[in-house]
Amino acid sequence: MPNLLVIGVLVFISTFSCANSLWCFGTPDWHMFVINGMPNDVIEAHIYDTYDDHPKCDHCKLSPEQVFDWYFCPVDSLYHGNFTWGTKSRSVELYGKHISNVCFHYKFFLGTQHCYWLVKPEGFYVSRHNLSHSDPNWRYEGPWN
Repeated sequence: MPNLLVIGVLVFISTFSCANSLWCFGTPDWHMFVINGMPNDVIEAHIYDTYDDHPKCDHCKLSPEQVFDWYFCPVDSLYHGNFTWGTKSRSVELYGKHISNVCFHYKFFLGTQHCYWLVKPEGFYVSRHNLSHSDPNWRYEGPWN
């Protein structure tokens, strides 16, 4: 009988595991994307969680149309990105309360939330959907500095 209980608990817990092997018990996991929408230029990105010592992207160089993505559990997470394009730069809050509200889409019980960032010459855009670069439904979040 105890073996049946252990098997039942393992099956129950496995239904909550995320496809990316994260264990986001009681909350959905997030899949974030940063897309270089520059027509011909490389951008540099430094993406990190304020509460973690290990950056997700440590001064990565993203070629045109290249995508950088990662998964995380939102408990105690606050992601920032420092971006450089030639002589311009910008620090962006990639995930926090504001962006969670923009990108959150109700999914039955649990499920993966998606959030897309598009970096273009005129600035930074965010969407809960993977839209074409020219789609007017991208939400403008601000220009380069």
